[in-house]
Amino acid sequence: RVPAGVAKAHPREDRVAGAVVMKTNALRKRLGQIRDSITESLGISKTRRAPSQKDKSRKVQFGPVQVTEFERVLFGGGGVPDGDVVSLGLGGEVRSYVTSVRERPRHRDKDTYCVKGFLDMRTRAQLLCQWMRKKEYLQQLRKVVKPELVRLKRGRDMSNQVEAHVRNMPSSLEEAVAQAREDEIAAMKAAQQAAAAAKENTAKSAGE
Repeated sequence: RVPAGVAKAHPREDRVAGAVVMKTNALRKRLGQIRDSITESLGISKTRRAPSQKDKSRKVQFGPVQVTEFERVLFGGGGVPDGDVVSLGLGGEVRSYVTSVRERPRHRDKDTYCVKGFLDMRTRAQLLCQWMRKKEYLQQLRKVVKPELVRLKRGRDMSNQVEAHVRNMPSSLEEAVAQAREDEIAAMKAAQQAAAAAKENTAKSAGE
């Protein structure tokens, strides 16, 4: 018998609560595994301790770094600019060398590097013309790059209008992993179909 004043728990409610706890524990365990994997790959110790005053005054420092310079190429790497068609990309390697990292001035905002790399269309065109003749630049821009980017942007706009092509951001780690696996399977199928089509075309060409 249930004592007076004590509500009796329903078996179904107990099962639901138990399932929620199990899912929460599984997700927590998975997040812990991901955290351990990241810390291990970065060489970070799992041991935690309270930061001392000496630790707070320390800064992250880098040793010598290897820098690789590339040619500037119009539409190199398939970059798609927003609002225009002057795509500044990378071409072949020019040189590679080792140097030290320059110290960032203390008065500058730490997030400056996130926006400093943005170049307007005029600047991008000037940089490209330093590596190729202006006549060649204009010909490629009109005949190749602009038509391709216009076609690509039109396709993106049309795809965004189809509800089946729109997918919301995952709300949990499990959902993100499931979506990633679906994308992986779709990519593998597409690659297999492309390989089969190429093989069939090769066989037809050989038969002719």
